[in-house]
Amino acid sequence: MTQTSSGRFRLLRCIAGLLPVLGLAGCVLVRVPAKPVTSTSGDVEPSDVMALSVIFSSDFSPGTPETLGREMIECVRRGLGKEAPQVRLVSHEEFHRVVFPGLKPAEVLLRADTLPVLLARPEIRQRINQLGLTHLLLVGGLTERAGTRPVGVVGYGGGFVVGGQREQTRLSATLFELSRGAEVTRVTAAAAGEVVAVAIFPFPLIPLGGGTDPETPSCEALGAEVGQVVSAKRGDGRR
Repeated sequence: MTQTSSGRFRLLRCIAGLLPVLGLAGCVLVRVPAKPVTSTSGDVEPSDVMALSVIFSSDFSPGTPETLGREMIECVRRGLGKEAPQVRLVSHEEFHRVVFPGLKPAEVLLRADTLPVLLARPEIRQRINQLGLTHLLLVGGLTERAGTRPVGVVGYGGGFVVGGQREQTRLSATLFELSRGAEVTRVTAAAAGEVVAVAIFPFPLIPLGGGTDPETPSCEALGAEVGQVVSAKRGDGRR
């Protein structure tokens, strides 16, 4: 039995023992991490003087919720700290404060096509040099949720219907070299998962926190892959 099917069996058995009022005592519902798949569009030349800032911009990735954008920043920073400690990290707060003084992050149009235009302005180039910044890493992604499908029916008391809502997480981190304003490489991570929900006739489905989680492992995998790509450790047998 696979990890996912085993987890689903435990959920069904657990739900079968619930009271019609959903008394959850003695019942633990767990979301098992999904296995993410990563990819990279190109290699990065390692450098001891690399300094980068990890940025989430809603203009660069309009469909990304701000909470997910912040989580991705933290995942990538952790991955870089572990795999590429030689890289100097500049916080996104400091980046915006120094490079775009007096402006809120939402007021800066930061996209792949606007980056060369911004870098062509002498005052912005001067502020970037003041920070010693060499690269910018823009993150974005989305978790899409499909309609709920039935997993099983448990005939107990008033009757339970157990369903699973499919989830698909796709995350990316695009590295730009600031001397040219050009994309160097793009790292992606993706995983599929499921949220288990239950309904007691005739009430609607209630998410219970079981199933498989694609978002958290995708975020961690993205951070680790970015760290390995930047440090040129990718493909050397460590993975």
